[in-house]
Amino acid sequence: MADALTHEQALFMLNDHLGEEVSVWLSMTGPGGPWAIMTPMIGVLGKTGLGASAGDVDPEAITRVKQSLDPMYTVGGAPFNLPPLPGIVRRYEMGLEWMLAEGLTLRINLGGDA
Repeated sequence: MADALTHEQALFMLNDHLGEEVSVWLSMTGPGGPWAIMTPMIGVLGKTGLGASAGDVDPEAITRVKQSLDPMYTVGGAPFNLPPLPGIVRRYEMGLEWMLAEGLTLRINLGGDA
């Protein structure tokens, strides 16, 4: 098993992927295998602190946002809040996963595909 990350380490890792395509989903493992219990969110990972831009965002603003521990993100423009959660957060081959409870997993795929 991969080493557990702190909430802060997970946020910093996500911040390094701002502006990239991600997918987020919550799944439950049960009889017959895992199944999604929410519609996956797929889109560009953003932070509300950057605001809308036509590509002229100040590089210093991007640096400040990447250093921020604010758990408010957007995925494809939709809000996605990531406060401290129960369980263990760790890296996996496609991104980050939160083992919330027995069989309940939140995954953020840092490549876009669910």
